[in-house]
Amino acid sequence: MPGPTTYTLYIIAASPETGRTENVTGFSTTTFLVTRLEEYRTNTFNLSASTIKGTAVYQHVLPSASTNAAAPGPVMNLTVARPDGPIFTTVRVTWELPSILQRNSEIVKFMLSHNATGGNLNYQYPPEEINVNINIKTVTRNLEVIPENTYYIEVYAIGTDSTLRQYIGQKSTKIYIAPAGAPDPPEVLTCKASTDTTITLTWAAPHQRNDDPIQYYVVNSVTTGVMFSTTSNMTEYTVDYGLQPATAYVFSVASVNEAVKSVNQRTYSSQIGCTTKATTTENEASSLFIPGVVMMIAAVFTILLGAGLWIAFRRKYIFLNVTATKK
Repeated sequence: MPGPTTYTLYIIAASPETGRTENVTGFSTTTFLVTRLEEYRTNTFNLSASTIKGTAVYQHVLPSASTNAAAPGPVMNLTVARPDGPIFTTVRVTWELPSILQRNSEIVKFMLSHNATGGNLNYQYPPEEINVNINIKTVTRNLEVIPENTYYIEVYAIGTDSTLRQYIGQKSTKIYIAPAGAPDPPEVLTCKASTDTTITLTWAAPHQRNDDPIQYYVVNSVTTGVMFSTTSNMTEYTVDYGLQPATAYVFSVASVNEAVKSVNQRTYSSQIGCTTKATTTENEASSLFIPGVVMMIAAVFTILLGAGLWIAFRRKYIFLNVTATKK
């Protein structure tokens, strides 16, 4: 007798699994239940027998067997986010196939569900079916949303086996709160006051977004192309740079919140024209010029009147003198 016999069962798994071995003791043992295998995976097996005399390895074609299919695991890298740019009424949903060891079947399609009214997820409408495309790693869907509403988005995979039986995968859910988006532009833009080098503007704040309040305003000098930012959400600003006396300027104002900062795109109010005052020297010259002209006219009038009286007097004197002489 060769003595006690130990069988070594080699379980050869396909990547990314790692193979392993199981030791079975007993010369007459001819069966072994292999557990802890992945679903819907094919494994190859080999066997060796060892005694104190040596080891013998199975010499024939290695047998293989596949485990049954099961429900797929969750999709990978499910992401729900607003796309880049100034679009606040769209949410982009992306995901990938479950990991290889989580597929558990032949994945044939995905199911996408989302609420269309901003409330809890419901199944009033059938989910969208999206067939698997092996040439596309990441699946992308754009959904319409309403700013300042909450959305529940659900994605799962559907798998089949060789009998075309379907298996519903594990559902992955994300909650998405649609951002408020860009605020409305300010209203009632007014020229409050001006000097020869400054203009003070005031305006009415627009509707405040609940979750994204206005942080500051941008004053755009349309005439000069220069922009000024307020330091808070106060609705008044004095432009004191680059203005010339007695000059007309056009302004508009935009509201800025976090959403606007993220896309750097603003919506400006209607434009308004404002004019700086003349300089002090020009004002004084104007104030002196008119009285001076009046005084000059008065002086000329006085001189002319005096000259007229003198001529009239001389004529009368000469007439009287001539009359006296004739007598």
